[in-house]
Amino acid sequence: MPLGAGWELPAQPSVQMRWKRDLPGQTPTSRTPSRERTIQRQVLLALVALATVGVVGLAFSARLLVDRTLPLSVRGVWRTDGERYAQRLFELAGSRLAFQVSDSGAAVHSITRVRRSDTEAGTLYQVEYRDQGQTYEFSFVYWAGPPEEIRFPHQPFMVWTRVTDRRTLLPELF
Repeated sequence: MPLGAGWELPAQPSVQMRWKRDLPGQTPTSRTPSRERTIQRQVLLALVALATVGVVGLAFSARLLVDRTLPLSVRGVWRTDGERYAQRLFELAGSRLAFQVSDSGAAVHSITRVRRSDTEAGTLYQVEYRDQGQTYEFSFVYWAGPPEEIRFPHQPFMVWTRVTDRRTLLPELF
C-alpha cells in the first residue's frame, strides 16, 4: 500500500522511568491490599507446615520411646501340665513371641508394645502384637519364684513353667 505524500512518522513517545527508594520505617509502595493478603497466606501456610512437621515428629519420637522388648527374665520357652495345653508351648523372645499351633508348627508374631506393672501376684506384662493387620494383647503374670511361673489373668489356676532344655519355637533369623 503506497504511503501518501503527507504521511510522516509519528514522534517517538518519551519513556520516563522513576525510581523511588524506600526509606527505613516506611512501607513500600508496592504493598497493595491483595499483596498483603498473599503475604499473610504464605506466612500462615509456613506456620501450618511447621506445626505439621512438629506433630509428626512428636508422634514418631513417641513411637520410638515405646518399649517393644521383653526383659531377659521372661524370655524362653514355657509349658504347662494342664490337660488342654499339655503339648502346647509358647516362646517369649526379645521382640517376638511364638505360639505352638501344631506338633511341628508355630505362629510367630512381632511385638509392638510391652507394658509392665507390679501386682500382688507378680509382675503383669501386657504384650501387644500384630497378626494380619489386627492388634492383639497377650497378658500374663510372671512370678520370679523359685520356681519361675507364668499365669494368665483369665486362667490363674493354670501354671506355666520354663522349659529347661534348649528347645525353641522361633526360626533362626539368619
